[in-house]
Amino acid sequence: MIKVCVCDDDELIANKISSIIDSLAEEKNIKIKKDVYYSGSAMVRGIENSNSYYDLIFLDIEMEDIDGIEAAKRLRLRDELANIIYVTSYQNYAIETFAVRPYQFVLKPFEDEVIEKHFMDVYERVLSDSEECFKFKFCNVHYKVLLKDIMYFESCKRSIIIHLSDGTKYKFYGKINNVENMLIDSKSDFLRIHQSILVNLKFIRIKRFSDIQLMNGTILQISENKRNIVNQQYVKHVEESMKDERNS
Repeated sequence: MIKVCVCDDDELIANKISSIIDSLAEEKNIKIKKDVYYSGSAMVRGIENSNSYYDLIFLDIEMEDIDGIEAAKRLRLRDELANIIYVTSYQNYAIETFAVRPYQFVLKPFEDEVIEKHFMDVYERVLSDSEECFKFKFCNVHYKVLLKDIMYFESCKRSIIIHLSDGTKYKFYGKINNVENMLIDSKSDFLRIHQSILVNLKFIRIKRFSDIQLMNGTILQISENKRNIVNQQYVKHVEESMKDERNS
């Protein structure tokens, strides 16, 4: 499934984009969840009052109440990964939109094929393994981070700390058991090496009997009762990685 938002204060344009997406999704047998807004303020309210995220947003820039640039800034406070495609009549907004990292621009008037191409490009990205995300909430702000960037989860009292490969840390309230269950069906390999540690196997540089060293030098202890299973899973992971390299 791909979650799509269309926002344009010109109802004809918004409905045209919506119709193009519906037709393409039906033709390609793609499941979509779509919201259409006719003002920037309506979109902002919808995003701020909802627990859901969008994969793709078609967003007008020139709107009377809240323009597309301000709307995107508010979006980025809770969602770093949504693919924003600006739909505009002007070409001189590149600098103003830099801070919200738009995916593409579409100039009005546009052909159906342009919307179709961008929709399919984003859909392919959403399906790719690299775009798997972990979603969480902290202090009424919703976040999502790429699983491929997470080195490990650490349980500390009633909180979970997410350690990313670039040194960034996020925190939210939760239990490590619940996080582990959420990752069971993911394509990333996470392994519980300790009661309070869930590590991404691809970031292990060195595995020893009682600890591991990650790519950034961090050393994490393996609890005694998990040493056998950690060794088995790590060996399996290495063998599968080598097999993939030989077949590539």
